[in-house]
Amino acid sequence: MSKYNCIGVSSSNVYMPGLTQPISLIYIPKPDYSEHIALLNPRIIYLSNFFFPSYEGCGSIPDKRCLVPTATCCFIEGLTLSGEYISLSYG
Repeated sequence: MSKYNCIGVSSSNVYMPGLTQPISLIYIPKPDYSEHIALLNPRIIYLSNFFFPSYEGCGSIPDKRCLVPTATCCFIEGLTLSGEYISLSYG
């Protein structure tokens, strides 16, 4: 991730044998930025109504970035790779 100067990645197309739908996966920093964590099938529980402009890009097109509105606060939850269901708060 440091090669492209990014802090997280996501995919909504992880297919596994025996499943009828793909698994969503995100790999993001923990709220204190101490380390990254992978979450399976994450859900946004809360998203603030306040936004600031931020650049986002795609790893498949590393030289292209777009300015997008980014929420100042959000709560997400999901399943860790070890099977623990956790909630995270950002902002």
